[in-house]
Amino acid sequence: MYADALPPHYTMVRCPGRKPITYNQGTVWRCIEYAREIIKWVKKTISQEES
Repeated sequence: MYADALPPHYTMVRCPGRKPITYNQGTVWRCIEYAREIIKWVKKTISQEES
């Protein structure tokens, strides 16, 4: 779910001509929280594979 929510923000920067997204404090903090959740999942997955 988190990974599905972030690509529009990334592709907008990488692909000119896309409709801009209006950012507000809520949108920014939600994106940051989603990224943190993804990082936690990656770290958990890596530690399980190393065990």
